[in-house]
Amino acid sequence: MTEEAYRADLVAAGYEDSVIDEVITVLRHIREERGATVTDGVYRALGRSPRDFSAYVTRTDFDVA
Repeated sequence: MTEEAYRADLVAAGYEDSVIDEVITVLRHIREERGATVTDGVYRALGRSPRDFSAYVTRTDFDVA
């Protein structure tokens, strides 16, 4: 979905322009992989290495449906 199409959906849903702008900015940041740098943040915050997401899904019986 293009930014323009998503913006139109958010406008139709009644969101304010300032909220739409922030959401679009965050999603653009993710899409452009600007936050893709690997760091030691999990270890520093939790005192352990990060776990694989698939282990979380298995442990919690996560269901996307």
